[in-house]
Parts: sequence; C-alpha cells; structure tokens
Amino acid sequence: RAFGPGPMTGALAILITDTGTFGKMFSEALENVDDKQIEGLKSTGASPVSQNRFGVIPQITPVLLSQILYYLESNTRSATVIGAIVGGGIGLLLTQAIITQKDWEEVTYYIILIVVMVFIMDSLSGWLRRRLIKGESTAP
Repeated sequence: RAFGPGPMTGALAILITDTGTFGKMFSEALENVDDKQIEGLKSTGASPVSQNRFGVIPQITPVLLSQILYYLESNTRSATVIGAIVGGGIGLLLTQAIITQKDWEEVTYYIILIVVMVFIMDSLSGWLRRRLIKGESTAP
C-alpha cells in the first residue's frame, strides 16, 4: 500500500498544504525587495553574490522567519487533529483513549500534554521572533 492510516500520511498532508503557501509568500517577499539597497551595493562595485547577501537576504529574512515560525505553531496545533484522523502521534493516542478505553484520566493527561506542547511552541516561537527578527539580546 502506498498511503494509508499512519504518521507518514499526516506528515504529507501538512507538507502538501504548506508547500504552495510557502512558495507564494516567499515569492512575494522577493518581489517586495527594495531595489535601492541593491543599487547602492552595485555602485560600490559589489559582486552579484554580495548584492544578494547584503541587499536581498537582510530584507527577506524577517518575513520568511516570521512565516516559518507561524506555520510551525499552526502545524503543532493541527498535528493533533490530523493524527486523530489518519492515525498517528498523540492524536491517535487521544482518540483511542476516548473511544476504546474510556480512560478519562489518560484523556486528561493527553489533553494537558497537548496544551503544554502548544504553549512551549508558542513561547519558543515568540522568543525566536524577538531574538532573530527584532534583534533583541538576552543580556540585561
């Protein structure tokens, strides 16, 4: 069988839906690059590689990182639902605990675990945004 219930199907579902969206956002970020920075680098005799390194990449990095972190947060939340549907990960465990075992202590444990994971991903994403995109340092 090529595809069936399992973690691979869930991962492919997330991958396929996000690939097109990432491509569109990344192309829009490249289209919105300010040409004045590149012209300034050209006027100093910078090579094309240097023009891209110092003119394009610093402009698109905040946009790309922000979108990647957003999708990481979103996919963390979606993974539970996708896992419950296609059978993989904590979503499958939660579904089994609800339907077959009716073990409500285990259900509560899985729900708390999901909430903690989402909280950790949101906190990590927020920290990375502040650190990488806005350039804040952790030193007082």
